[in-house]
Amino acid sequence: MRRLRTLALTAALAALGAGAATGTASAAATSHTATAQGYWEVAADGGIFTYGGAAFQGSQGGQALNAPVVGMASTPDGGGYREVQANGIVSSFGDAAPLSTSSGALRAVGIAALSNGIYDEAYSGGQVLKQAGTFSTYSGAIAELNAPIDGITAAQNDTAWMVASDGGVFGVDGAAFYGSMGGRTLNAPIAATPDGGGYWLVASDGGIFSFGDATFDGSMGGIRLNAPVVGMTATPDGGGYWLVASDGGVFSFGDATFLGSMGGRHLNAPIVGIAAAP
Repeated sequence: MRRLRTLALTAALAALGAGAATGTASAAATSHTATAQGYWEVAADGGIFTYGGAAFQGSQGGQALNAPVVGMASTPDGGGYREVQANGIVSSFGDAAPLSTSSGALRAVGIAALSNGIYDEAYSGGQVLKQAGTFSTYSGAIAELNAPIDGITAAQNDTAWMVASDGGVFGVDGAAFYGSMGGRTLNAPIAATPDGGGYWLVASDGGIFSFGDATFDGSMGGIRLNAPVVGMTATPDGGGYWLVASDGGVFSFGDATFLGSMGGRHLNAPIVGIAAAP
């Protein structure tokens, strides 16, 4: 099992600028349902697809990008979101602060928004860039990383974790370690519980692994998928979660309501992530 490695942010930087077989859905039975759920799907070309209470605020879809989009994060109030490209460029929409950063030679793999207006941008070597306004700090790489970092998640209490492609979990700024799948190939992201007391890991085959206070509400493990799972996000109350496959198929569990998907529809670029509306 992977030991926790915390990340101390030290070097200040200057800001650089302002599917199941059907491929659509599999919904688990629920005992209660949130009244205003919603989610966004994001594609590698920057296209955004909205469902339920998640509002469309713009996208990079149709724009010439120098690097593919690798993830997105909603603002705390759901009135905006940010897309991050593999080269570290961040595009902001809605009420998300209009900031853009570049990682130089580093490869960005994901982004997470904190309630205090800071966002964490994660890189394959385990580096984290924190930025808000003109404030920016950057951590060094994780020593002895056995596999590249694949994604990042943040809880409502602003704790954050990164996951590596071998299932190792790393806490940002001293976030508690609840366990990992270190040594297993997952190649898919991590999602935190709202209170920061746990997290889920998801494998590309849709298998779910829960740690801390994260509850297992079902998975796509053992079910043939038309495309690998590439993203996961929890419902605002932590009572369920959605998975998304690269073909746009969405799978809902617990109190997560299926609100639609891009499964079975033509995509200009594969889906790379999903984010829940707060």
